[in-house]
Amino acid sequence: MLVPDDFPTELMPVHIAPEFEKPLFLIVGENDFRTPVWMSRKIIESLPETTPKELMIVENAAHGGKEDPMLIAFDDFIKRTSDFLMANLRPLHGEQPSAAE
Repeated sequence: MLVPDDFPTELMPVHIAPEFEKPLFLIVGENDFRTPVWMSRKIIESLPETTPKELMIVENAAHGGKEDPMLIAFDDFIKRTSDFLMANLRPLHGEQPSAAE
């Protein structure tokens, strides 16, 4: 993991997670060395019970570049991201979002 030695611990996602209450869809490549799968799991597990959350682990993907999870599993990435957003975004003006919008 590439975190500078002087990076404030209290700002690391794993330390913020217990207080984070917004929906969180976390996408990680199985070969990600910057935010490894174990850390992503720990972040998800540390979120409050009531926080909507999902973890997508993409096989054969890394952190970015040509091995970015979106590039490796584009169709699944788009579908799962869209599904999560549709399930967790607050509708405007009390209206329910529809998949056609």
